[in-house]
Amino acid sequence: MRNILYTYTVKLIFIIAISFLLPLQLFTQSAVEDPVPFSELKETEQETRSGGFINIYHHKGELFTGSAIEKKLTSSFLYHFKNGKRHGLSTHFTKANKEKKEWEYQHGMLRVVREWYIDGDLKNEIEFNRKSRFEKKSVWHRNGEIKETFKQRKYSPNQKVKRYSKKGNISEKGQETSIESGKKVETIKVGKWLYFDRKGKRKKIEVYDLEGKKISSKKI
Repeated sequence: MRNILYTYTVKLIFIIAISFLLPLQLFTQSAVEDPVPFSELKETEQETRSGGFINIYHHKGELFTGSAIEKKLTSSFLYHFKNGKRHGLSTHFTKANKEKKEWEYQHGMLRVVREWYIDGDLKNEIEFNRKSRFEKKSVWHRNGEIKETFKQRKYSPNQKVKRYSKKGNISEKGQETSIESGKKVETIKVGKWLYFDRKGKRKKIEVYDLEGKKISSKKI
């Protein structure tokens, strides 16, 4: 009988101890994970193997791991870091605390950028390779249908482009490139372009030179 009573008492003490320590542990964990003010981080640069640079962040003299918040007049930014590098999502929130734009990093390298319309629908998404170089971009109409896509060609400055109507039918496709014009950078059409009617059938072919000038046009 005494052994049973002793066992019951030990179990009861153990349960009480766990019920006391668990909330304390959760509180401590929550306190540690609270975002620090972004202004408290010290920013430096580090050269990458590919010859570029990434930002490194320290907090109180150590490489920062955790989250940081930056508040503006009409919006706020929430950043995440790991071992001093941006890692995970960095999000731009509106005044109403809705997601407006986000950047996805992997060990300091930018991999994806997303932007939303005011109503919360996805507006565009840009993807980058492991060296944070542009790979492809997708843009959507307000009704959710794809609007246009851009895909970087390998070993070429040109991008493959496709554009669509609000009903989702393809309207044109070809290649574009960027050129400097004074202090501005302009996007021009190059090579062969195909144009389609409302039903998605081919209706015209145009050819552009390397300076974006149309040199031929033919109806199909």
